[in-house]
Amino acid sequence: MDWCRWYPKDVYYRCESAVIDWRFLGDQRFTAPFFEQTLRQAPPATRNSSWQQLAQIAQRLNPVIEPTGFIFHSSRCGSTLLSQMLARLPENIVISEAPVIDMALRSSAYETGIDDTEKIMRLQNVIRVLGQQRFANETRLFIKLDAWSIAEFPIIARAYPQAAKLFLYREPAAIMLSHQRQPGMHMIPGLLPGAPFDAAPANLSFEEYRVWVLAAIFKLAYRYFNHRQGLCVHYDDITQRTEQILAFFQLALTTSQLQQIQGAIKFDAKAPSLTYQPYQQQAQLSDELQQLLHRWLYQPYQALEQIRAHF
Repeated sequence: MDWCRWYPKDVYYRCESAVIDWRFLGDQRFTAPFFEQTLRQAPPATRNSSWQQLAQIAQRLNPVIEPTGFIFHSSRCGSTLLSQMLARLPENIVISEAPVIDMALRSSAYETGIDDTEKIMRLQNVIRVLGQQRFANETRLFIKLDAWSIAEFPIIARAYPQAAKLFLYREPAAIMLSHQRQPGMHMIPGLLPGAPFDAAPANLSFEEYRVWVLAAIFKLAYRYFNHRQGLCVHYDDITQRTEQILAFFQLALTTSQLQQIQGAIKFDAKAPSLTYQPYQQQAQLSDELQQLLHRWLYQPYQALEQIRAHF
């Protein structure tokens, strides 16, 4: 059976048996803000596989592109804008928060006996499938991970030691205001089995939990990026230091290509058909939340800023 141009969309578990749902994408490029949005445009025909079958499929696919870079992030910090900028070039395959990558990294929460070696193998097989070259001009593969995947940095670094790794973040207050309007999955206790936030102290209020989660992400980023294992980038750097970010990914672009990438800045990253409108801050952080940010996030944020100073 030919699996070219088929992509794993979702992973479901029945007891401890994984069922991976696939979609045929044809010639549709990954240009939507998120991986799932592109696959929703695919025909409704489906196929299913197990992890073992996915591994067999991955080994038969050829040619495939190895990852150029991984984008880690704190959430609500411009990571979608950066991935949309990269996706503007047809040479780039940009996979943005693919559930199948997340499930490969967190599969030990659903199956017994899954060690780091198995996680690495699953991750490599998944990315081999996602990196299949469908067009002759495709030469680079970028993977934007979920915010909580920073905890899996050691696994990803072992699987792809040569790929560039970037961590994107911004001011804690701006992140919290965004989650105040619409909380992300990782900001809801118990929603992500196997994520690093299972270790959160008991009896935290909802606001305390959200601040604790963001502090955990910042601390993990500092742990892994403090020794120059990658690049720490602030939200403001996306537009103000675009060329330096692209150079970190070893992208040597023409003036026309650079203008093409920068053109994405004009549009809403999560709704590219709309012109970008700066958010008019109306909601304010409560006094309690401001105190929590100062107590739990001030130092982790400043630590990242110190790393960024070397950018």
